[in-house]
Amino acid sequence: MAGYWTYRVAGRWGLVLSAWRTERALLGRFPWTDTPATLLGGGPRRVSSCGVRVELPTGPALLRFRLMPWSYQRIIIRTGRIWLCGPDHRGRAKVRIDGVIMMSSVRVADTLPAGPATPTLATPVGTRPADEPQLAAGRTYMRRVYRAARLPLAQVVLGVVICVSAVPTRSVALVTLGAGVALDQMPTVYRVMRDEVWTRPAYRLLARAERWTPLPAEIQARGPWHAGPARGRVQLPDVGWVSMRIGVISAGNVATIHDTATVWLAGDPAAGKPIAVGVPGCPFYAKAKLGRPRSAVR
Repeated sequence: MAGYWTYRVAGRWGLVLSAWRTERALLGRFPWTDTPATLLGGGPRRVSSCGVRVELPTGPALLRFRLMPWSYQRIIIRTGRIWLCGPDHRGRAKVRIDGVIMMSSVRVADTLPAGPATPTLATPVGTRPADEPQLAAGRTYMRRVYRAARLPLAQVVLGVVICVSAVPTRSVALVTLGAGVALDQMPTVYRVMRDEVWTRPAYRLLARAERWTPLPAEIQARGPWHAGPARGRVQLPDVGWVSMRIGVISAGNVATIHDTATVWLAGDPAAGKPIAVGVPGCPFYAKAKLGRPRSAVR
C-alpha cells in the first residue's frame, strides 16, 4: 500500500514538475502574440476536446486541446483569436484566451483535420451587452459564490458570539477561541462582500447598456496577472486621456487590457459616470468610474 501511494504521489509531482519546466522554458523565450484562430470541432457540451487552427509564420497549423470548456470555445468564436506563447522546436506552446487567466499547454499537429467543422453559437449574440450569453453564466457563478459563502459567514458570526459571551466570564481561552474562529474565515467573507459591492452593480450596468465601446487604455496594477482593484487611464473621443478606477477586476481582464492596450466599456463613457468593464464573451465583469479631464479640473 505504501509503495502504491508513493508511486501515485511521485507520478503526480512528476507531471507537475514537467509542466512547470515547460511553462518556464516557453514564457522565458517567447512573448505572447495575438494570433487569429478558428475553432475546429468542439460543441455545446460542458467540456469537450477540440482543435484551433492558427496562422503561424511557417504556415497554418493545428493546436490540439484535450479538454476545453464550452464557455472558452464561445470566446474564441466571438473574438476570433487566441494569445499564443511559442511554439518551440518540439511543438510545445502555451495558449491563453481573452478574459481568462488560465494557460493551456498544447502541441502543434503536423496536419489539419478534414472532418471537423466550426461550431456555431446556439444563442445568437446581439449588439447589446445584455445579449451576451455569458452574462447569464456570470450571474449563475456569482450566485454559487454567495451560496458557498454562507458557511464562512456563519463561522465568523459564531466566533463573534463566542467572544461576546466570554467577555463577562473573563475567560481568555474562550475569547482566544472565538477570535480564532472568526478571523479564520474573515478574508473569505471580506472578498465576497467586496465582490458584492463592485461586481453585482456591473451586471446591472450591462443590462442597461446599449453597446460595447472599445477604447485605448492603460492599466496600472501590481502586475499583468493581478486580480483586484486597479487603476489606469482611458482615451475618450474628443476629450483625451482621463483616469479610470476599477473596483474588482479579474486577472484575465487585467492581462487582456495589458496586452491589447484596449478596454471594452459598456455604458456611457462620460466622466464621472459608472460603467462596466470587461471582454465581450467573458463572464467576468467589473464596475469602473472615469475621472474628469485635466482641463475640466480647477
